[in-house]
Amino acid sequence: SMRRWVLLAVLVYTTVFSIYSVLRYYDFRTLYFDLGIHTYSMERILHGQERIETLIFPSTPGHVGHFSPILAPVLALYALVPVPETLLVLQSALLGVAALPLYDLALKVLGRPDRAGAFAFVYLLYPAIHGANRYDFHIEVFIPLFGFVLFLALVRKQYRLFVVASLLVLSTHEFVSLLFLWSGALLLLY
Repeated sequence: SMRRWVLLAVLVYTTVFSIYSVLRYYDFRTLYFDLGIHTYSMERILHGQERIETLIFPSTPGHVGHFSPILAPVLALYALVPVPETLLVLQSALLGVAALPLYDLALKVLGRPDRAGAFAFVYLLYPAIHGANRYDFHIEVFIPLFGFVLFLALVRKQYRLFVVASLLVLSTHEFVSLLFLWSGALLLLY
């Protein structure tokens, strides 16, 4: 079925970009800013030198200054495997897995597996998604996954899932609240 092809594409994407981003890191071709700031903050928290607020809240010493509560579970994952590669592989997995709810959303709206599969494949081939994997670690990589789940829940009229996905999207970055207004407008119109 087409869903299996999409799942295979997700696995290939995640594997290829995980290897690619880790090799870039080993080759000293990542920049210090995003990956460095996040790993530095997480290391300081894990070693008791800072509290978790420095990772989540803006304008706290030692961090980049964004409101990103989603970094708390990322910190838990990082604590299990405390190396920068963890963040790079997580980033690739998040961007890849987002193709699955996109496929389901396109299937629900279009009703044809071939067209829904095309949407998922085009997403995985989209150069801007690749660019996010090429350049360090970004908290914004959660947005496609949570956003696609949000819209899928809306189309399926699964309003509890919609609320959960909405909270998850809002937990990524403070600017997402502006984007979130559009989904609220869609909810009212839909």
